[in-house]
Amino acid sequence: MVAIQAQEARFKAFAFNLYEGEALRRELLRLQDTHGLDIPLALFCMWRGVEARAIAMETMREAVAFSVQWCSALTGPVRTLRREWKGGIAGLPDDLTERARQHVAKAEIGIEEIQMAHLSTMLTGERAVDSAVLENLHLYASVSHITVTLDDIEVLSSYVRA
Repeated sequence: MVAIQAQEARFKAFAFNLYEGEALRRELLRLQDTHGLDIPLALFCMWRGVEARAIAMETMREAVAFSVQWCSALTGPVRTLRREWKGGIAGLPDDLTERARQHVAKAEIGIEEIQMAHLSTMLTGERAVDSAVLENLHLYASVSHITVTLDDIEVLSSYVRA
């Protein structure tokens, strides 16, 4: 249990530290909005790659299947609600609806953190390599059938290269 919590903590620290960078955050959000990129899953791929671990095909399939269902049932509806409330709701005070929207945003982040915690346990079949960031992101794109380009993947990986 302690080892799992340590993995989860390492992943979250990596992801939140990386996501603080404005340029990467913009790029991830652009790919989410235009190509359906799952940001927690992309960050998981990057984390495993930085730790010199290539994700196994079967594990990636499981991670994608889990994340698709998670986003469809939980993250997606909450994100839609948050976006619908942006700019206020007719007939209600803007300051109150914005406060409510911020609570929804916190819930969305919390739901993604739970997804990340689960992803951090999906390490079966990994293999050690020098750097697997590109390999993991390519595998994610291939398995999930998202339409990111090779250039998009290269840009994402550039944020974690030494």
